[in-house]
Amino acid sequence: AAPTAPPVAAAGWQVGATQGAPGARVVPLWRAAAPNPHGVAAFAVDLEHAALLRRFDESRVRDDGSVALFRVETDGSTTLLARAPHDEAELGRTVRGPLAAGLARTSRGTFNAVTPLDPTRRLIAYERLGGDADRLAVAYGIATAGILAGWTASLPWIAVLTLLLAGALAFGGRRLDRSLRALAERQAALERSESHYRALAGNLPD
Repeated sequence: AAPTAPPVAAAGWQVGATQGAPGARVVPLWRAAAPNPHGVAAFAVDLEHAALLRRFDESRVRDDGSVALFRVETDGSTTLLARAPHDEAELGRTVRGPLAAGLARTSRGTFNAVTPLDPTRRLIAYERLGGDADRLAVAYGIATAGILAGWTASLPWIAVLTLLLAGALAFGGRRLDRSLRALAERQAALERSESHYRALAGNLPD
């Protein structure tokens, strides 16, 4: 497929901003192709935004939980690509908040804060995807007020919630990472298939 954003020479999946009209939005991903004699510069795939939101809604910890996918910018800030529950005003915003600060320290962790994108105080577990998808970060959050109300000793509950969020994060992050790895494998198979076809076609009579 033709990339929806200009391909670059950088390694791994490059991530564009969420684009398109409501109901038909996509998150574009593209990666440079290996040097080849056929002029193929890049391979691209569009992640359906609505499908991401459905997946996130299914994996939220509770009704008041949230799941979000961010692009990590070169300056360390983060741009929201998709979030459940969805808020149209948040989509595409680039911020430098607790998540950006956490990612600057470590690729995965937790924090308890009110973020620039969400006025609700949440316990948030985050992870930056590895390998070729390291420009993406996933964050799972749960509102603390309703759960901790009436409890004077909140620390044990925060620990339990942290474990719960970490489990959801690991599961969701692995699923997304596996999907991107599968795309990379399909790209390599396509390159091999085209190379074989070209070799065959070049050695056949007209």
